[in-house]
Amino acid sequence: MVVAPDTASLAIGATGANVTSVRIPEPFIDDMAQRRTDTYALLDASTDSEVRQELLNQYDPDSLVVFESQTEELLARFPGATIVGSVEEYAIVAVP
Repeated sequence: MVVAPDTASLAIGATGANVTSVRIPEPFIDDMAQRRTDTYALLDASTDSEVRQELLNQYDPDSLVVFESQTEELLARFPGATIVGSVEEYAIVAVP
């Protein structure tokens, strides 16, 4: 599972990876609105650490995709996370 902003989720999904949410309707996923809310909460610096951990446990993502400008801040919020690559303006971060 990959947590990614809507701007990148369609391209990531096209590679065959599962993403938490996409910005287009998915006919077989009935909780897309909640998934989108959860995606934003995982990536938002203001989200309480306990809530973030619950979401990590729920979705069990292998990686997060964020704008490169957000990478240092994200690494501080996810102990043990490492940058594994980048594509255009996005960074790919593996989470333990």
